[in-house]
Amino acid sequence: RAEALIESLGGEKGRWSVNAETLTGDYVNLTGDVIVASGLLAYLGAFTPDFRESAAKGWCAVAKEMAIPGSAEFALQTILGEPVKIRSWTICGLPNDAFSIENGIIVDKSRRWPLCIDPQGQAN
Repeated sequence: RAEALIESLGGEKGRWSVNAETLTGDYVNLTGDVIVASGLLAYLGAFTPDFRESAAKGWCAVAKEMAIPGSAEFALQTILGEPVKIRSWTICGLPNDAFSIENGIIVDKSRRWPLCIDPQGQAN
């Protein structure tokens, strides 16, 4: 029985190795990602998706110029999103687009009431 258990766990080594590499990269990029995410939370809640994206790209470029490591593609959902919470939001009726999910994250993570726009008029 022990041999069967050990053999069945053999495939987990590869998965854990890939997971460890991913986490190492995430750890290195944490500083820049948190700086950009903080700026987005504090300043960009009231703006359109296009403006948010261009501002975040600009901030990522400035961070790279200053040798602050960060992810190649910034996504607020990846940095601050909690998949279980986001899934519950979509089950409750939140549209499953990036802008709506960003708005949800901004509202969830803000200490005060943030100003968000709702161009579809779906908030209630």
